[in-house]
Amino acid sequence: DDLIVDFEDGIDSLAFNDEVFGTEIILDYVSGFDGGNGTQAANFVFDADALVLYFDANGADVEGGHVMMAEFMDADGLVLDASDFELI
Repeated sequence: DDLIVDFEDGIDSLAFNDEVFGTEIILDYVSGFDGGNGTQAANFVFDADALVLYFDANGADVEGGHVMMAEFMDADGLVLDASDFELI
């Protein structure tokens, strides 16, 4: 996992390889992600309480399959959306 400091919405972006992570970003927000309390279709989950981004290969509503991708520091109030992601 990566530690990201001072991420600025609309200025910075997160880049992922589409051959590994798929061709569509489906982002879910939860407070206190436990690996199974997201939506079925989500492949990325942002835990707004912990400021942590996860990738979940089997859908965020099934336990297991989730990997912590990044932790954000100095980012209180951060709201990620699809425009913050780039598939390359």
